[in-house]
Amino acid sequence: MMITDFNMPGLNGIELAIAAKELQPSIQIIIITPEHLPDIIESATNAGISQIFSKPVNISRLMAFVRSILQIRQPAVSRKYLET
Repeated sequence: MMITDFNMPGLNGIELAIAAKELQPSIQIIIITPEHLPDIIESATNAGISQIFSKPVNISRLMAFVRSILQIRQPAVSRKYLET
């Protein structure tokens, strides 16, 4: 899993996501954007980004999404640690 911001020096979060997907096609990527603009949403979708969060980030929603990704990828025995 990767969590990235859209605005970064040198490249943006979508460019980073594309590079990450080339190395690890199954990686789940969350991007944080300044706002939900249609062109960002379209680019993020085309790049295979799993979820988009706008600033200010709702931490409860972010953590719920992270937990859902981890529960899918972790064996049942490890799930008890996600609930603490």
